[in-house]
Amino acid sequence: MRSNHEPTRFHLNKSGRSGTGGVAAQPLVGGPGARQAPNIVFVVADDMGWRDTGYQGSPHIKTPHLDALVANGVRFDYFYAAQQMCSPGRFGILTGRAPFRSGVYSLKPMRPQEITIAQTLKAAGYSTGQFGKWHLGDRETHPIRMGFDRTISSGNYYDNGATLFVDNTKEKVQLPKDQDSSVATMDLALAWMKPQAQAGKPFFAYVCFGSPHGPFVGAEEFKELYPGVAKNDYYAEVSGLDAAVGKLRAALREWKVADDTLVWFVSDNGGCGPETLEPNGLRKMDIGCRTAGCLEWPARFPKPIRTSIPAVHMDMYPTALAAAGVALPDSRPMDGMDISRSWTGRSRNARNPSASCCGMEKRRPPERAWGPLISSRARKASGLTAV
Repeated sequence: MRSNHEPTRFHLNKSGRSGTGGVAAQPLVGGPGARQAPNIVFVVADDMGWRDTGYQGSPHIKTPHLDALVANGVRFDYFYAAQQMCSPGRFGILTGRAPFRSGVYSLKPMRPQEITIAQTLKAAGYSTGQFGKWHLGDRETHPIRMGFDRTISSGNYYDNGATLFVDNTKEKVQLPKDQDSSVATMDLALAWMKPQAQAGKPFFAYVCFGSPHGPFVGAEEFKELYPGVAKNDYYAEVSGLDAAVGKLRAALREWKVADDTLVWFVSDNGGCGPETLEPNGLRKMDIGCRTAGCLEWPARFPKPIRTSIPAVHMDMYPTALAAAGVALPDSRPMDGMDISRSWTGRSRNARNPSASCCGMEKRRPPERAWGPLISSRARKASGLTAV
């Protein structure tokens, strides 16, 4: 018998169907305690390795807030980035489409013709805000032009004391030099979320940290967690972003909107330094598509769930729209899918995310590019075969 605190586990059986051995399915929207329009918060780390959390077994890094989120939410054991670079990963999150559809093979802007989740939710009545790293272009693809009502952003990665820019103006915000940049960014995001929550208006917040992207500059308060550790700047940056997630969860509870808020934490791609190497020694360009992923929505998922079914950045767009009860904007190809059904036992089919998550065809043969993305352990656990 499973205890109340033990997560329900979902996997794909040999037929390719998801299941737990008899868990009853429930509709995503309109379930017990859930409202039609939940708040949605995407929190995105920068170059964070998939093993760099306490819940994934890191022997060094302390992430009590992410661990608590997982203990009450959905844990992805196999979550993949759209590509092992910053811009393509963010493109996949915001559009639900593989980067090759917009030519975002590397660090470059998206096309202005794309329709972001912010544009779609804004049209459905949501307030939309973007905070932190953007890295998908300016001018025609500035966040303000891509559906965000409010943005305090950086074009690329940033560290403590960085300068962020407000909306599409010359106004600037200077982050404190003595405060972790992720915590400071979350403070800006929370200052925008609070009046939305108090007014009872649904909001979509896209909060993107500049950490733990190199060069690693940890705040002293978090470096103190790792005395005598040579690489404590990297560890401190991860603990800093973890603290920022903790501030978010605490604020949502204080405002009494936590139950009706979907919080989804991911990284834009996997780790890129020796601190985040896979056990087999492969580096970012071989394995950087596997990354951190977890979410929490208490009203819909009151008990923890752990899934070994592979998921990918592009799934976030259609899954969040389904949560909000909002239809896809048009008939353009969508590479992601509503994966919430796989956590309830309702999904009858699944696809190997490696078929749409790389876009590396110009750099190496597809079988070479896709091969490392899903390990033999993952394929065995999920019942999937290699593409």
